[in-house]
Amino acid sequence: MWAPLAVKGRIIGGIGVAHAEPDSFTVHHANLALIVANQAAITLVNAQLYEQAQTLATLEERQRLAQNLHDAVNQSLFSASLIAEVLPRLWERNPDEGRQSLKTCAG
Repeated sequence: MWAPLAVKGRIIGGIGVAHAEPDSFTVHHANLALIVANQAAITLVNAQLYEQAQTLATLEERQRLAQNLHDAVNQSLFSASLIAEVLPRLWERNPDEGRQSLKTCAG
């Protein structure tokens, strides 16, 4: 006896049940097989949806990390450009203070 694994009218597989003696299955057995097949189909779809959700969560996390990295790099570049703009002026006014600021920025 075969019972279809169906989801929303679409066959996604089947379950086969065998017995050593011919014509041993009743209507009750067929109904039970359909119930089991329906539950199996739901379980398969749920597993597929769970896998898709996990994949989506992974992609979203990667995008979040990439955005954070991008923001951190932009912030570092902006800081470096400000330092590069201010340090020469500071150096001209007071070389010792400029040297100390340079050490602070580098360390």
